Formats: sequence, C-alpha cells, structure tokens
Amino acid sequence: EAGHAVAQVVLGSGSHTVSIKSRRAIGIRDDLPAKESAIIDLAGYAAETRACQGRRRLAFSGARSDFRHFSGLSFELGQSRPEFMPIVFQFVKTHWPAIERIAKELIQKENLDGQEVEVLIDVANGETTEEELARFRLCMSACGNL
Repeated sequence: EAGHAVAQVVLGSGSHTVSIKSRRAIGIRDDLPAKESAIIDLAGYAAETRACQGRRRLAFSGARSDFRHFSGLSFELGQSRPEFMPIVFQFVKTHWPAIERIAKELIQKENLDGQEVEVLIDVANGETTEEELARFRLCMSACGNL
C-alpha cells in the first residue's frame, strides 16, 4: 500500500487514507492521465517486489485487482504490463525512501491519514523535519484526527 500512497501524492492524485488492515481503494484515479494512473496501480506491486528482493510471486497475490485495472489502461498506453513495468520500477527506485517510511509507519499504525502521508513523504525527502512531524501529529491528535 505504501507504493500506491506515495505514487498518488507524487503524481498529483492527492492524498487519501491508507490502510493495511482492510483492502480498500485508496482513491479515485479516473481524472489522471493513463500513464500516471497506471503507475499508481502498479507501484504497490513494484514496491513489494523490491521489498521481497525480486520474489515477484510473493507480491503478485495482492496485486490482482491492480493488474485488472491496468489491463483497462494498456490499450490507451499502447503498452503491455511487461513493457510498462520498467517505468514503474524506476518510479519506485526514485521514491524508495518515502515508500519505506510509509511502509514502516503502516506496520506500526495500520492506518494513515492522507495529510500524515504527505508529511511523511516530506520527511523522507528531507523537506520537513522529524520535529515538524511531531508537531503535526500533536496538533492532529489534539483535534481528534489521529
């Protein structure tokens, strides 16, 4: 789920609640161009593949619905999934620190608010400090949002 979440934020789909507790859609992607939507769909699989050190069979089981959605985009893209995956693997490689950070937080908390996802990505990218993250969480907790 971390790969999907980072891709959504980076590619402009906005941030949505992310959960590893229940399998649910993390946002509507119909308003994005096909390439961005396809990267979001396949980023979870690519991130799991990287985390599992290339053992794609382990990552495949959770990605079936993502593959189905991609198959609807493949005609528009003019590329099959094997042809498109190098683009997605490069995206994951580029954004790996943020994906790792989101994954670690999801393991601890199971759910992340969309705003928290954005702040965590900024921390992973060095654009926000851990202290600012702590202040954000304190404020959100005081408001009842975390």
